[in-house]
Amino acid sequence: MFLADYHNHTHLSPDGFAHASYAAMGAAAAEAGLAELCITEHCECNGFFMSRTENIGFTYDREACRAELMEAREQLGDRIALPFGVEIGQATQVPEKAAAVLAGEDYDFIIGSLHNIRGQVDFGLIEYQSAEECADMLRRYVAELYELCAGEVFDVVGHVDYPLRYMRRRFDVDFCPLEEELRALFSLIAEKGKGIEINTKVLRGQNPIYTQQDYLLRLFREQGGEILTLGSDAHRPEDVGAGLRESAELAISQGFDRIATYRRHVPTLHSLK
Repeated sequence: MFLADYHNHTHLSPDGFAHASYAAMGAAAAEAGLAELCITEHCECNGFFMSRTENIGFTYDREACRAELMEAREQLGDRIALPFGVEIGQATQVPEKAAAVLAGEDYDFIIGSLHNIRGQVDFGLIEYQSAEECADMLRRYVAELYELCAGEVFDVVGHVDYPLRYMRRRFDVDFCPLEEELRALFSLIAEKGKGIEINTKVLRGQNPIYTQQDYLLRLFREQGGEILTLGSDAHRPEDVGAGLRESAELAISQGFDRIATYRRHVPTLHSLK
């Protein structure tokens, strides 16, 4: 089975670990038998939320990321392919930040993510008070995702299930009431020749959480979606590649038989069978 991990962070992301260098992450990917590792540092256009009350501002340093990537490529040689990636969060909230980052034209791959909706902190930092509050935020989230996907600042949409990572730990809420809106979103993504990712972070830890990835994959497939990437969302070498095989099996169960890798935003599809 062809496996590539296309969502990772190192010490150059604000929530990274000191020992998570590009070379260390790449070596871990090679040892895990992965074909490629795409490190996608956080580029939060509206700043990085460390807590509900602290936003440390825009922290992404493109040149530092690129320099360390080049060093890792030289050190690891042909042991592992290391394309140049980035995860751009909230691109439509502060579009001038996204535009400045994209002035560097040598990216291979861009995840477009939405970690918070306008006027709110990161979904992971909210103290949810009711299922009704969650449902309203989910509605606003899907609407803002549609706005994001109407632009060009992404190759795949990161962790569409992101809010449920946190909401479902307190309330029994889901995406089902938003099926019409999700179908419109997935049709747009498919028509643009873009994709979505299966993010495996929800599978890790002592309390894995069900975030309707099967449901989302089915809707995406039914709306003509073909392009998938797999991402562990690892922030340290120990987690590189975690859950990728299980997520590949999930993709197969929902009618997908290939995953994508990227060079200069052009996808190549690889068989999962």
